[in-house]
Amino acid sequence: MVQFTFESFYMAVLFSNLMILFLYLLFRRQGMVSKFGISAIGMVVALIMLRMMFPYELLFLSHNINFTGTPALIVGAIPVGHFFGDRLSVWSFIVIAWMAGAVVEFVRFVREERSFAAMVMADSREVPPFSDARQAFEQIRDEFPRLRRIRVCLFPDCDSPFVYGFLKPCIFLPEGMELDEMELYYVLRHEASHYLHYDLYIKLFVRGLRILYWWNPLCHFLWRKVDTLLEMRVDRSIAKEPEQKAEYLSCLLSVTKSVTGKNRFAGSVRAVPFCGESSSELKQRFQVLLKEEKKLSYKVGRAVFLSGVVALFVLSYVYIFEPYYEHPEDMIGVTSPGADNAYFIKREDGRYDFYLEGEFVSTEDSLEYFNEGIPVYKEGMGIETE
Repeated sequence: MVQFTFESFYMAVLFSNLMILFLYLLFRRQGMVSKFGISAIGMVVALIMLRMMFPYELLFLSHNINFTGTPALIVGAIPVGHFFGDRLSVWSFIVIAWMAGAVVEFVRFVREERSFAAMVMADSREVPPFSDARQAFEQIRDEFPRLRRIRVCLFPDCDSPFVYGFLKPCIFLPEGMELDEMELYYVLRHEASHYLHYDLYIKLFVRGLRILYWWNPLCHFLWRKVDTLLEMRVDRSIAKEPEQKAEYLSCLLSVTKSVTGKNRFAGSVRAVPFCGESSSELKQRFQVLLKEEKKLSYKVGRAVFLSGVVALFVLSYVYIFEPYYEHPEDMIGVTSPGADNAYFIKREDGRYDFYLEGEFVSTEDSLEYFNEGIPVYKEGMGIETE
């Protein structure tokens, strides 16, 4: 059984933000990304996204850890009802504002995507049948039959190649960009690899989390770094041998020199560019591509680190921090609630009003702490079996 509560949401945000802060520190130090490895960092990102996507409490697994003092007073006041006859709480208003902001962000996202799609359809054109780009891509298609659906087009409103589209994917090349045969091959192979690795769908999923957690600035950082990780993964999948690395890095430098800020597709979830505009990102891509990650100490460190991250992920479900809870039985002295002197009234919002000896005592979210024999009634109706 699962339950969405303020405490479960708090634990999801706490775990996710701690891991995102770690990623921030990792990317801040040059060379650390290559030492940890793309696979290890990708696993951390996957756990972050999974925890953000499922901020629920697993009732069969979780154990509550109660704390007292000022933190308990601050955090404990959030989910407690205070308004409109005890039907709405501070937490209720937080959820309403959260969902309203998510709707606004979603509408903005849809408008941006539709605007960019219209621009692409209006301004792009397919490359000529016997062009160098078409011949280079035919060679790549022979290597990867899954690319039969992809077209190659020219697009004037960008200065970096990119792949775009879910239903009708297309690789767009900047109109007027001069690339030799080798550079064309690597550029097209790079963008085709994004399609083969389902990177467009990964970007869509992360953008969905960014929309949902629009109020969290760390989610915007995660969005940017997922893009960087996708680029690094594709780089390493293409350039494996020393000669390939030299040619690929030369191609990356050549294309980067032409980037002047016209990458209007950078925010689109349906577009993955060949290179961004950040020099630090480019430097990290070079480092990851050139270093082999073969040192035993690095492998042991990665294993220990990943074990710790997985343990934190599991513990974020096992232990739920919440303010100290005083059981209603402790608040009412020697009187013990039972079927003969107590009852519940189930409200329309799913919560329960608890009455003892005909007197209202409290409103409860759950009946898990009470005697199962206490009768439950619906508002204005007879007894209900729980």
